[in-house]
Amino acid sequence: METGENRLLSEGSGPVFSPDSKSIIFRKGRDLHQLGLGENETSSPVFKARGSIISYAFSPDGRWISFVSHRSTHSYVGLWDRQNAKLTYPETSLDHDSYPSWSPDGKSLAYLRIPNVTNKLPFTAHREANPWSIRILDLESMKAKEVWAADPGDGSVVVRDLPAEADRLWWTADGSLIFPWEKTGWVQLYALDTKDGELTHLTQGPGFVEKVNTSFTKKELLLTSNIGDIERRNIYSLDLESLEMVDLSEKELSTGLLFVWKMVLPIFLPRLPDQRGHIFGEMTALSHLQKSSSLRTSQKHLSNHLAWIFKRKTGSNHSPAFPSSKP
Repeated sequence: METGENRLLSEGSGPVFSPDSKSIIFRKGRDLHQLGLGENETSSPVFKARGSIISYAFSPDGRWISFVSHRSTHSYVGLWDRQNAKLTYPETSLDHDSYPSWSPDGKSLAYLRIPNVTNKLPFTAHREANPWSIRILDLESMKAKEVWAADPGDGSVVVRDLPAEADRLWWTADGSLIFPWEKTGWVQLYALDTKDGELTHLTQGPGFVEKVNTSFTKKELLLTSNIGDIERRNIYSLDLESLEMVDLSEKELSTGLLFVWKMVLPIFLPRLPDQRGHIFGEMTALSHLQKSSSLRTSQKHLSNHLAWIFKRKTGSNHSPAFPSSKP
């Protein structure tokens, strides 16, 4: 980022940085590979295992790598112990164990257990099934337990395309879990107290949660939803400590929000050069964007596909900063 130099590391996809930022893991074919980020390093398989490796992540301390081993009719959550070079599947089943998520202290791993369905006809509505559940694995004992299960009937089927993210579980600092559920007929967010099982409905009202992303501080979620404004999307911040929702569409922004063409993808960017919160010149914003994100593309591509939305202190909204009619 400092020099702007590009370097080809390896073939592959889906890179994930280690907590110390000294290495990455990524998918190459069906296997998981690792690569140090020093000079002249080459990639190597992390381990060899059956199935396709997906949903991989480091534990907060970097000792473990969690992943999902997908095997068509079922899937396992696996763990790779980097310290002892040992592969384990703590709890196997004939269901689809998916979406593993590390607790902030790295002592627990939560994941979904989605019952396998073999008699579903294609192109038909799938409204009810054996209820899915949330399980938590204790890393010290390597024992897992169910902490919550969906009700039979409405909401018993996991909606896999909303929110439009790879994650389905987000931890809070006090050990609660936030997850999406379609209990009311809308995909919305709920908070589960893993200690007493109390469930809190966070996003109430007609509408659904479309996208969810974590901020750089990891203390909040940023989401897009049409709840409360059914004809359009709004951007909300969900504080992971107080569980309070703030509509950022009506607030002055100090960090800036990037809207990607048609996808409305909210991501936090560092504080922008103009501290007054005003709209930026086209070239200034473009230059800062290229330095502040992983986007590597032409100015023409950016100007056609990206738009900034800021709110001046005078209260007027401005969009876009990159007119699509100009390269």
